[in-house]
Amino acid sequence: MHELPSTWAFKIKGYLHGAIHKLKARFCVRGDWEVEGVHFFETFAPVVSWTTVRIMLILSILFDPKIRQVDSERI
Repeated sequence: MHELPSTWAFKIKGYLHGAIHKLKARFCVRGDWEVEGVHFFETFAPVVSWTTVRIMLILSILFDPKIRQVDSERI
């Protein structure tokens, strides 16, 4: 397996008066260098619109069904 170029990105989040609110870090990898079958075998990135989420929450209030949140990788 080949190594991919990567880097860390750091950010300091602060309040308007200058005090530090939180420190954030993100590890970034050059995904455009990945080769299917070598670095990964499949990709999956489900995305739902906020409109859909709001409609489902409104329906859950109106009709009172049993609802739950699940992780798609565990189904």
